Amino acid sequence: MFNHQSCYLCHKTNVRPIYKINNRSIYQCLNDDLFFSIDKKGSKFDYDHDYYEASPYNQLQLINNIYFQSKLNKLKTLTHEKKPNILDVGCGWGNFLQIVKNNHLPYLGIDLSPRAVEICQEKKLSCQKADLINLSKIKNQKYLIITFFQVIEHLKNPLEYLKAAKKLLKKNGVLLITTPNNQSPLRYLLGSRWSVYNTPSHYFFYSKKSLERLLKLAGFSNFKVKIDHFRFFSSEYVLQRIFNKKISIPQIINLPIPTDPWGDLEAIVINK
Repeated sequence: MFNHQSCYLCHKTNVRPIYKINNRSIYQCLNDDLFFSIDKKGSKFDYDHDYYEASPYNQLQLINNIYFQSKLNKLKTLTHEKKPNILDVGCGWGNFLQIVKNNHLPYLGIDLSPRAVEICQEKKLSCQKADLINLSKIKNQKYLIITFFQVIEHLKNPLEYLKAAKKLLKKNGVLLITTPNNQSPLRYLLGSRWSVYNTPSHYFFYSKKSLERLLKLAGFSNFKVKIDHFRFFSSEYVLQRIFNKKISIPQIINLPIPTDPWGDLEAIVINK
């Protein structure tokens, strides 16, 4: 049975149960269209070695380098700076950080996972274990660019994180967010079998409407939310997500698989 819950954004109880998936329940707020999960009491997810066992981009990395380079080019254009300083929140495997480093720009990656930090430091990337909220309280450094690549769906308190990002953004600085699109046709087709719902570390599922609502509540007014460009995942990573366990396949057949063309949203925010 589903327990009656209230919405994270509007705090109203006008919500309805959508799916029951293993130890979690998926709800929809009928007021602002936010979908969210409530996990069974006692459930806990750790971003440990198992989570980082298979990189999503370990085959034909050049294809995804084009994706991240295009993001960087867009952000640089919006800041009107040749060498903007960059903070990448939830840097994971360090794919975007590597592109930033290759472009010889000042940057810092932060992540709450010791394993993610370890992976990035092994690649000689500038990365440290840090919480953005605490960073916004103690760090004098401000940034022209802050990025959240596929991070915000993992946060239990996304509003607090976006408010922290606003504090760390310089005037006219740019915030970039990408996140799964809860209005993707594939989501409607697969329903409870959609991989995004079945990822235990995902807590919120955003539509254009609910993401815009979140940005407004965080104090932003100048932003645009649209469908993001698709990426390519390694076969190994895709199979690991489908079966929710470690799967190793020979590199020769670990081919890149295109993601859902409508599967992600991109938000570009100018801090006025």
